[in-house]
Amino acid sequence: MSKETYPISLRVVRIKLNEDTYESLVTNLDPFLFTSEDLKVLYHLRWGIETSFRELKYALGLSHFHSKKLDFIIQEIFARLIMYNFSMTITLAVVLSNRLKHSYQINFTQAFGICRRFFLDQNVNVEQLISRYLLPIRPNRSDQRRLIKKKFPGFLYRIA
Repeated sequence: MSKETYPISLRVVRIKLNEDTYESLVTNLDPFLFTSEDLKVLYHLRWGIETSFRELKYALGLSHFHSKKLDFIIQEIFARLIMYNFSMTITLAVVLSNRLKHSYQINFTQAFGICRRFFLDQNVNVEQLISRYLLPIRPNRSDQRRLIKKKFPGFLYRIA
């Protein structure tokens, strides 16, 4: 470990999200090249990436690995990334009916499960099944997050 130190300059930018909520961002980007409005746009664009990682971790089970060796962990990551890309390609091709009362979006957790079943039994009509699992879009809805710490699921049942 190097004991060298060097100066680094950072700036804190406060962005107004709504009437009474602000977000503080720390950045090392040049203030003349990236204004606070530019950072607000970049922060907003990042949200889709954040939700993709959430789906990878929880819907596809990338929060825990089954392997201990690095090569197999990397293999698990790539397998789930391929599954995510496949599932999203199929899911985004599903056409939602405009005849519904409210605006709806596809339940991605269910869609991933259906796409996973497709690999086991290719006689499944994937798009039709996915279109059955819809969630209403509720704009301006925000609830407090209920964080529950989950423990790693053991795999000792495999030893026999």
